[in-house]
Amino acid sequence: MSPITRLRLFYAYGFLSSAMLDQFVWMVYLTGRGYPASSVGLAMLAFSIAYVIFNVPSSYLSDLLGRRPFLVLGPFAKVISAFLFLDAGSLGIVLAGTACAGAAFAIVTGTEEACFHDVLVSCGQEGRVNDRLSLFASAQVLGNTLGGLSGGFLAHVSYRLLYLAEAAVSALTIVAALFIPVAPGTGDGARTGCSLASQTADAIKTLESSYTQGTRFSGFLALSVASWTVYWLGRDLVQPVLGAHDIDPAVISSVFTAGGLALIAGRRIAGHFDAREHTRGFSMHMLPLAAAATAGGILGLAYPPSRPIWILAMAVTLVAGRLVSAYGSQIQEVWLLDNAPAGLKATTLSLVDSATVLFNGVCFYLLGLVAAECGTPVPLLILALACLGLHFLWRTWLHGARSGRRA
Repeated sequence: MSPITRLRLFYAYGFLSSAMLDQFVWMVYLTGRGYPASSVGLAMLAFSIAYVIFNVPSSYLSDLLGRRPFLVLGPFAKVISAFLFLDAGSLGIVLAGTACAGAAFAIVTGTEEACFHDVLVSCGQEGRVNDRLSLFASAQVLGNTLGGLSGGFLAHVSYRLLYLAEAAVSALTIVAALFIPVAPGTGDGARTGCSLASQTADAIKTLESSYTQGTRFSGFLALSVASWTVYWLGRDLVQPVLGAHDIDPAVISSVFTAGGLALIAGRRIAGHFDAREHTRGFSMHMLPLAAAATAGGILGLAYPPSRPIWILAMAVTLVAGRLVSAYGSQIQEVWLLDNAPAGLKATTLSLVDSATVLFNGVCFYLLGLVAAECGTPVPLLILALACLGLHFLWRTWLHGARSGRRA
């Protein structure tokens, strides 16, 4: 089988690795078992801490030692998480389960995209990187969305069945990881000609040189972290709001499925643009996200949660937010891969992801406190203000980038 033909295996792997079946209902599951909101917040924090701890080191080691072992290890950690959630008999088990889930996603995040990017370049597909990566991201979102939708209906029958299915899908992901191609010079111990300490020292020098060469790249990293944090908050705030009012898990998963379809659309729209040139999308995409969050917050304040228009407002906010965030994320990821230091592509993506998860965990907790005091729609209005601020910061970054090119 030729490398180009085997590229299709990446789509299968991306589909399976992203299929987190309990993602739309795990908070509802814990609430139904008697865990208070504070325990759910701790579980989210455990996920975030594990993600931050494992993300950069695993991606850095995959840059140095090869991609495949980490593509296998990630879904293996998700199998462990699923079996821990089968019981969920104590807060300690719950925290261990969410920590394993955080580690599972941290281990493959960045490594998946960097591996696919390396293979595309090695096969002479440089001109199609954005399109191919958007297809890969779409496969990930499709797996994530269908997995969440299926999980919602499985949870309607039995949460035990849900987590057994989660373990089975993760096992299939491990099998798929054994067959995907790895680019020459980046996989399976290809860089063992010198010591790990020497490789680490060289990589740190390269990264420092890249980050200190000017404000453009470092500013881009900071704005990407802020934007991705806003994207994640727009998604995460909807689930506990719906779950707090005894909405059926199948309904919640259907709402998030609509958001997932919008995510695919946003990725594919971005895939048709040249990420190196279409940087205007970095700023303009924040405006519709601000509008959606504002509309959701205002309607949430104006109508009681039991009214259908309130649920519709949450769904529209989620769908609009996912469409917009997918478009922005796709262009930003490709720009990062193209401008990251040589040999540190997965590490650079993981640095941004880790910072995003950390800020998301802190902001999610703080916005939860605001919701408890002021009402559940208020965090959406705060999110809208953050989007407007990021819009103007991106415009400032773009102005500086154009000025640098003219100089």
